[in-house]
Amino acid sequence: MPVAAFTLTELLIGVAIGAVAILGVARLMVSYTNASNNRIWASQADRSFSRLSFLLNTEIGEGCALQSGSNPASCNPPSTGTCPGTAGTDIRVRVPVLNAAGTFSYQTIRYYLTGTQLLRDGPAILPSGRLDTATNVTGAVLVDNVSAFTPTVSADCRSVALALTFTIPNAASCPAATCNRTTRFSTKGNQFL
Repeated sequence: MPVAAFTLTELLIGVAIGAVAILGVARLMVSYTNASNNRIWASQADRSFSRLSFLLNTEIGEGCALQSGSNPASCNPPSTGTCPGTAGTDIRVRVPVLNAAGTFSYQTIRYYLTGTQLLRDGPAILPSGRLDTATNVTGAVLVDNVSAFTPTVSADCRSVALALTFTIPNAASCPAATCNRTTRFSTKGNQFL
C-alpha cells in the first residue's frame, strides 16, 4: 500500500508561505507596539502639560510682576510703559510671600529650559502649598522631554504667552496638537501693594 507524503517541493513552498505569514504578523505587532508607545507618550505629554499649567497658573497668578532675562525689580508697572524683559529663554515671577512675622517679603521664581528639562528655581513649596521663605530650591525638574520653551512677557509685565514643544521619544513625528502647546498666564497685578 502506497504511503501519501508531501514532496520536497511542496514542503519548501509550505515553509515559504509560513515564513511570509510569520513575518507579516511580526511587522504588524511591531507597528502596533510603536503606535501604542506613541499614544502612551502623547498621553504623558498631556498630563505633564496639565500639571505644569496648574503650577504656572497658581504661581504666576500669585505673582505681581513678570520679566524675562532678569528679576523684576518691583511690583509696580514699569514707568517707561514697557517691561524691560519681554522676550527671552526664562520666566521670572516676583511673588509676595507672607513670612512668619506677618509681613510680606518678595521672592523670585524662575522657570527655564536646560537640555530637555524644564526647571524651577525659587522658594520651596511646602506640603500645605505655601512657599517656604527659608528654603530656596535650585534646578527642580518640572517636566522632561521639552524641546522648546518660549516665553513672551507682555509690555506691562503682568502676563506671559508661553509656547512649549514636547518631544515623544522614538517617534518619527508628533501630532502638533500633542507636542506644541501655547497658553497665557497672568498675574493678579498689584493686589499686594
